[in-house]
Amino acid sequence: MGMCLDLEGCGFANREKARFCAHCGIPLEGIFLQGRYEVQELALKERKTVTLRALDRHQGQSVLVRALIPQSATEGEREEFLQDAELAASLSERVEDPGSVRVLDYGQDGPLVFLIKAEQRGGAEIASRSTLNWPGMPRLVAKSSRWISMATMMPP
Repeated sequence: MGMCLDLEGCGFANREKARFCAHCGIPLEGIFLQGRYEVQELALKERKTVTLRALDRHQGQSVLVRALIPQSATEGEREEFLQDAELAASLSERVEDPGSVRVLDYGQDGPLVFLIKAEQRGGAEIASRSTLNWPGMPRLVAKSSRWISMATMMPP
């Protein structure tokens, strides 16, 4: 049986070949998201999101998967998350600050919408608007600040 990674909040015993928890929808240990990111452990769970540690099999590096909990999110929230993840990935391409959070990828696999960010040790924060030097940045950040902040929070 594949136990849910959320042992405290869910703890559901899933079928042997399940990829996602049948109760809450988060990925199980050892599955590959998009055939690339191998889920290793639950790092942080919040009300509607989880942060998972994973291994990027293409790059051979540790990454963090930030995802909406499928059973806790509406279709509208999933769509908004993916739009904001796309924006965060685009902004990450423009950021040169070594202390900033880098969104590497995003997508959907089964019921899960997620983004991938480089795993960094320490208190990295998203770069300030002035660092980006992009005229439309304040408007875009204001629109999606809620999801971007959720997507870029580092686990303790």
